Amino acid sequence: MSTVFGNSARNIIPVGLNSLVSLFVIKYSSFMTWGELVSYLIIFNLGAQLIGWGSKQYLLREFAVDPANVGINWFENLKARFPLLIFFSLVVLLIDIPGNIKVILITWQSILFISRSFEVLILFFIRMRIFLILEIILSFLLLGTLFYLQKSITIQFVLILLALNESIRLIVYAFHFRKSLKFKFSFSLNYKILSAGFIFFILGTIGMLQTRLDLYFVALLLPKTELAIYQILINYIILIQAATGFVIQPFLKEIYRMNQASLSKFSLKFTLTGLLASIPITLSLAFVLQKLYVINLSLQMIILVFIYIVPIFYYTIRVYLLYKIKKESLILVSGITVLLLSIPLNYYLISILGLTGALISGVAGELLTLMFYFYFENKVGLVGIKKINVGQIELGQTS
Repeated sequence: MSTVFGNSARNIIPVGLNSLVSLFVIKYSSFMTWGELVSYLIIFNLGAQLIGWGSKQYLLREFAVDPANVGINWFENLKARFPLLIFFSLVVLLIDIPGNIKVILITWQSILFISRSFEVLILFFIRMRIFLILEIILSFLLLGTLFYLQKSITIQFVLILLALNESIRLIVYAFHFRKSLKFKFSFSLNYKILSAGFIFFILGTIGMLQTRLDLYFVALLLPKTELAIYQILINYIILIQAATGFVIQPFLKEIYRMNQASLSKFSLKFTLTGLLASIPITLSLAFVLQKLYVINLSLQMIILVFIYIVPIFYYTIRVYLLYKIKKESLILVSGITVLLLSIPLNYYLISILGLTGALISGVAGELLTLMFYFYFENKVGLVGIKKINVGQIELGQTS
């Protein structure tokens, strides 16, 4: 359990850190500054998603099959993805943003390109605890610097600080794993590595777009100040949703071993607990936004936030079980359908209703996802799987 806790906490810290960074920027600069900063972070994070597609899942599989050549497989994967970094850099150069921002984004992405490649080694060698401590130290270092140099906060300053933070992470990673990575340098590229990880890229990208599509349309259609407000709100919602997985992960082994009756009972208890917990969570979020950010949510928006949060308490367990029985295709079908419907819905509602429209669209996506998992529940059940049809896609039968 400590391993799962360490890994989950290590991954959830950056999401929480983002909320605290936004607080410092808004407090010591303005909503406008944070809004413009968010527009650059969207470009950066989309690039990181493109470059890193399926890398972790692919390498974990390769390491398990060939543990003697961890260093070779790691380096070959890094080389195969280098052209994607070049592609991102060229796109950034063509975008109409200030030249100094372009330089910072490309430099930061290059650092992250190498730094993130070490993430899989943390999982494979089970080094969660030491790197959880690293994340805590880096978080305090970043926030301490922002507080100490609060009068210097600008867009460029924050981006440079984030890049420097990533540089420290990279140096620590490289030093720690220096003896584990033995390989011969070569310029040859194995592009089959990218195709092997493509399904993970699709699943990851769809998941990311589902949770952030409303934010992207807000960035496209609304002023920077409203973008800043919505990014803060949606980031807290994502943090709460991520915490759901954080809570359930320590019990996954037990969940996978439960019989159908026990699993149904556990699932019902977890869903009802989540439903009840969502009430104080939503009210606490409204309180935090009002007191720390001076963002006042209307009653309508508070209700929408509540509805936004609740569905994940139902379908989280189902997602893990579908992965367990290797039915990722069901997750893919639901994700693509929700995504395609959300695109016109976001554009229409945000154009008319602004931030409220963005929340309504996000809630609609969550409810539609919930409906899919209700359907899967009836056809698949909690254990085992029947032969079912989704549109024209036929999914096989396992016992």
